[in-house]
Amino acid sequence: MSLDLEHVTCPMQRYPAPRSCPAPHIAGELEKLKKQIRVQEWKIAAVFSQLEDTINNTDVVPRNISIAKKDSSWDDDGSERNILLVGSTARSGTSFIGEMLAKLEPSIYFFEPELYLRVVTQEKVKEEEGINLMEDVFACNFPNNFTSWLLTRSRSNIIRHPVTWKCEGGEPTCLSTPVITQACQQEHVRIIKAIRLRMSWMRRLLENDAVDNLKIIHLVRDPRGSLYSMDKNHLHKLDTAYFCPRIHDDLTHLPQLLAQYPKRVFSLVYEKFCLDPFGEARRLWRFLMDNSSATLPSIWTQYLTKKTNDENNGKKTKVYTTRRNSSTQYQEWRNTIPDHTFTSIERDCANAITALGYNLFGNIENTRNLAIPLFMDDKTLKS
Repeated sequence: MSLDLEHVTCPMQRYPAPRSCPAPHIAGELEKLKKQIRVQEWKIAAVFSQLEDTINNTDVVPRNISIAKKDSSWDDDGSERNILLVGSTARSGTSFIGEMLAKLEPSIYFFEPELYLRVVTQEKVKEEEGINLMEDVFACNFPNNFTSWLLTRSRSNIIRHPVTWKCEGGEPTCLSTPVITQACQQEHVRIIKAIRLRMSWMRRLLENDAVDNLKIIHLVRDPRGSLYSMDKNHLHKLDTAYFCPRIHDDLTHLPQLLAQYPKRVFSLVYEKFCLDPFGEARRLWRFLMDNSSATLPSIWTQYLTKKTNDENNGKKTKVYTTRRNSSTQYQEWRNTIPDHTFTSIERDCANAITALGYNLFGNIENTRNLAIPLFMDDKTLKS
């Protein structure tokens, strides 16, 4: 008897699962088994890829791959080649900011490449491996088996660039090492979104002379909103004992880096960006351009106009979409967060919440009362 693992889709439930679904503990074991199989698949693919390279003794970019050049807002402003690292914890707005940055061409956008390490090690990303991988990606020097791992993802999931949008030769052609290396090396800006790196690790990158063109954009969000979103959408198990100290540690190191590297480290507050997207985007652009009077590029104006006023026709917003009605999104969690989830997050993340300047509500009744401001000082919204 064989088991079709690819069609086992029942999520882990907090309530009795339908009869057609396996028991939660069995589903968990099946998910682990599926991950192990995927690891072996890309390892086998890597072996075959290496054998083909040996036999053919060639590593040529396929002729059907071409990378069109377009007008560049970066070049028009006379900026130098940049590496932009967007970091935070999950569900803190990094996808929105990363996508906005990638609207500026020529650029290449790497979406959470550190996932590669999770697959390789089957462990959480550690400092040494995480920093080494970032340095490799910055330099367009991709680790062995990295491109084979890409083939286990959907096309343009990790690397977002014209070569992955239009792929006439199939995914193995688009995601081959020579193709992504060429695309990475030729683009004016390399953008990396990573949510599994800590701010305490960033000093090593900033002190590395080989990446002196690196700029770090760090997002912060009320943990009650971000952790609830992770839990609600089954992205991570609600583990406040794990996440809360890491969020607070990031906030402890962030002011030091901002003071020491004012032209290379930038901080965005998710809630402030939701309330004033054009003003915060302008502040970010001026940081990137190192020009206090630089005007917002038109492509960002168009992007923000489209993305921050979208009501989605009353339909439920998908988990990973970057469309939001930003004026209400920032504290929407207050209306729906369960009492036990709120209590757990506010208890364990109290230091991070107050460090960000947010009010501790104490109970679910105060949380639901939107007359009680999110920020301790309403002036925070106007700063």
